[in-house]
Amino acid sequence: MNNAQYTLYVKTWISKFEDYIKLEKIIDPDEAIDEFKSIILIGKEARKKT
Repeated sequence: MNNAQYTLYVKTWISKFEDYIKLEKIIDPDEAIDEFKSIILIGKEARKKT
C-alpha cells in the first residue's frame, strides 16, 4: 500500500468511525471497554498520520 492509498484508507476509516472517534471526548480511554479503547487509540493514531 503506497502513501496515497494509505491516506485515502485512513480518511475513509475516520469518516466511517467518526461517531466512535467523537466518543473520546466523553469516554476516558483508561476506563473504556476494550473495544472502544481500541477504536479511540487507532483513531488518534490515524489522525496523526493525515
